[in-house]
Amino acid sequence: MMAAHGVSTGIMTTGDFVMIQALFMQLAGPLFNMGTFFREIDQSSVDVEDLYHILKQNPNVVEKQDSKEFVYNSGGIKFENLGFKHFVLKDEKNKEIDEKLLFQNFNLELMPGTINAIVG
Repeated sequence: MMAAHGVSTGIMTTGDFVMIQALFMQLAGPLFNMGTFFREIDQSSVDVEDLYHILKQNPNVVEKQDSKEFVYNSGGIKFENLGFKHFVLKDEKNKEIDEKLLFQNFNLELMPGTINAIVG
């Protein structure tokens, strides 16, 4: 406001006004980033405190005293005749639902020691 008043009274030039605006923008950006940084630090401290409380909790499932150690020999995963469908709202006004079949009779065998991906 003071710069605009200075330009209107002839004390400052238009170039002075632009320079003051540019300096203000150069100052405002880092100040905004610093505020964001302090908010993230505050949220991170809250998250760490929550994590600390979770780690202090005792588990509900406790292993038996006489349980045997798990020994992994080898293994794989096998899916046979797998199907998947979901329901789609066909007409929102009448609440009409349509059943959509995505796949049926899907077979897949994942062998141990291999790298696999399902895409799509």
